[in-house]
This record gives sequence, structure tokens and C-alpha cells, in this order.
Amino acid sequence: MQTSQTLAPETRLSDAISDAWDGTDTNEQAADNLLAAMRRDPALYALAMAPVEREVALRLTAEHKRQRRAYIWSRPAQPDNRVIALARSNAVTVLDMRLPSGKRLGDARRDDVMDAAQSYNQAAKYHASKGRFFAAVARKLKGTRCVADVWTAAALEALRHE
Repeated sequence: MQTSQTLAPETRLSDAISDAWDGTDTNEQAADNLLAAMRRDPALYALAMAPVEREVALRLTAEHKRQRRAYIWSRPAQPDNRVIALARSNAVTVLDMRLPSGKRLGDARRDDVMDAAQSYNQAAKYHASKGRFFAAVARKLKGTRCVADVWTAAALEALRHE
């Protein structure tokens, strides 16, 4: 008889997920049960988290960068005394803004800034394209009708690729 420690990793994780569903009715209850099991067993935690830990780290660092950029761009052009005091305490300027590469603007060379401009221009093009798509979808909707009432998936795909 195999113990949970000697099972193949995929089997062990699958068994833990199945056990988490025992006596539950909702995803939330099963997730709470699985998290409790993972916290009791560091090896099970490592099995479950290994495939997603890099994605989580990337998401956290990207969100931090986005928040820093948003802060730099959203502060008032004419700072009042509170903003001046905060700026002095944080010593954050537009030179501290991170480029898509992660490099500080103040440390960037021409090629780095050109790459950043290209990245933002590509993102703007992508978002403009999505904006045109959603505007076209909305033009066909009347009143409170849902998209699925008016559009087929095939028609939306065709519109998306116009």
C-alpha cells in the first residue's frame, strides 16, 4: 500500500484535490479545504504552487510597476505642500518611472527609450483596435439586448478580424 508521500506527484495532488471536495458543495469550500491541506503539508504546497509561482511573481512585479507608473503620471502638475512633502520623503520623480524593460527612465539610453516608445505605441494600436471592435459590436445592440442575442460567435470572429 502506498502512502501519500510515495504516490506520484500528480496522483498525490489529484488525491488532495479530490479530498478537498469531500463534503463540500461549492468551489470556495473546496478551495478552503485544499488550502488548509497545503498549509499542513509543505510538500503538497510545493506540488500545487510550482507550476504557477513564476506567473504569480511576474503578475506581482508587473502590477507594482504599473502602480508606480500610474502614481508618477497621476500626481498634480502644480504640487501643493502635501505633495511636496510626500515627494521629498519618497524622492520619486519621472526619472524613477520604469520602462517596459524594467529599467529606470533616468538610467535609460536612447535605444531603451525608443524600445519603450515602440512598446507603448504597439499597445495603443492594440487597444485602439479593441476599442473599434467593441464600438462596432455596440452599434448593433438596441435597448437592453445582450450581445449573444444579436451576434453569433462566427460573426464576432469575422468582425474581430476585419
